[in-house]
Amino acid sequence: PRPIFLNSAKRRRRQALALALVILSSLSTVAVLFFGIGERGVLGDAQKLDSPNGKIHRVRDDGTAPTNNPFADQPGAVASIWALGIRNPQGLAINPTTGDVYDVEHGPRGGDEVNLVLPGRNYGWPVITYGREYSGFKIGDGITAKAGMEQPAHYWVPSIACSGMTFHASRAVAFALCAPSICAMLPQAMSCLLSA
Repeated sequence: PRPIFLNSAKRRRRQALALALVILSSLSTVAVLFFGIGERGVLGDAQKLDSPNGKIHRVRDDGTAPTNNPFADQPGAVASIWALGIRNPQGLAINPTTGDVYDVEHGPRGGDEVNLVLPGRNYGWPVITYGREYSGFKIGDGITAKAGMEQPAHYWVPSIACSGMTFHASRAVAFALCAPSICAMLPQAMSCLLSA
């Protein structure tokens, strides 16, 4: 294996590998891996294309970035970036029917979210969020929408502490499972998972 990201010693401590689940897309003709890296407490990094932090990435199985990634030709941008404006990804899943990529991420105090991750899209962190600082103060301007930034497919206030994602489909039910707390709310969904 060869490294995908090389960091300066100054940034290495702060970026101590916070990866979401890595998923392999077998739906395309070329094997690609999707993975997420959190913003690591440096809010502005999620909006900077020269930083891998706060992003969902797409690489080939050899670690190189596909040339058709949305920012691959942009000077100074990390070529593997698939989407930006991500706070703290906890899991990724590919819808087995559509091939769509979804992420689930922790918000701060409120604002956990599920996103349909589309190439080149900006999911807004920290410019827009449904969460607040842990102190209760607003984040940035305290806005939840802005032109050019995507809304989550779903969000939770208060937070539910999402911790992974998977798709399950049967004749009876098709859903994305996002956290143990959802299982408590949807016992029929959990029993369906256990019996599959």
